[in-house]
Amino acid sequence: MVAAPYLAASNLCQAFLPDMLERRAGLLIHVGSPASRIPWPAATSYTAMRWALRGLHEALCQDLVGTGVRSCHVVFGEVSSPYFGAQPDHPQSAAGGRPVVPVVTPERCAEVILRTVRRPRREVVHPFMPPAVLRDGGDRAGPNAMAGGGDGAEARGKGSGASDWG
Repeated sequence: MVAAPYLAASNLCQAFLPDMLERRAGLLIHVGSPASRIPWPAATSYTAMRWALRGLHEALCQDLVGTGVRSCHVVFGEVSSPYFGAQPDHPQSAAGGRPVVPVVTPERCAEVILRTVRRPRREVVHPFMPPAVLRDGGDRAGPNAMAGGGDGAEARGKGSGASDWG
């Protein structure tokens, strides 16, 4: 279960990228987590796999420049589903039961992914989370610093490099 996000994405890339590269067209969408930017207590394995998925995406962005194929990393807050309620080490436990990232519905996630298919971006964050929540490097604020924000999405730039997947 823990390795599924990374291994599934890696296996799907290996299966589909050669044809996409041959056609010089395609889009890979990786659904990530705020844990790919900032770890929280009692979620070491989950966080490591989400960082691995983000690393796969970042490496693909470098490899796919000029190929016509793109990689997108879509990061949602918590998705309202029974999964999180069944996890005794859920990050809300560390925050006294309060959501530590914004909560979105599966239906809203589907809308954001469809929008990303229509208008690909290197990274989409939904709902908007302040950069301090998703910052890279240095001391991390931790889950108690995560707070909900509006209903927008954050997009980042484009990558560069050549592919070794084909």
